[in-house]
Amino acid sequence: MTTRSRIFYLLIRLNYIFTAIFIAEFTLKLIALSPIGYMRDNMNIFDGIIVIFSIIDLSFVIIILGVSSGIDLKAFRSLRILRTLRVLRVTKLLRSLEFMKVII
Repeated sequence: MTTRSRIFYLLIRLNYIFTAIFIAEFTLKLIALSPIGYMRDNMNIFDGIIVIFSIIDLSFVIIILGVSSGIDLKAFRSLRILRTLRVLRVTKLLRSLEFMKVII
């Protein structure tokens, strides 16, 4: 196995792990806040959309790796960039903290 293929499979495994963590967070928030309470916050809606796209992307990856159908899913791969936007939640939280207003 080449180094490139090892890295590829490592990234796939990490994708599984992070998607599972995000699904667990999504599920726990839905249970704790109820669907209506969850939808009141725009960042929760954003997170929910990212989790749904992650589930779709993950299912397509499983199908492609399992069946090798040759379907090109570059559109869904480009949606992975939305995951990085989750970092914006942290900046929103930091701005809301009183002692961070001095730094920011």
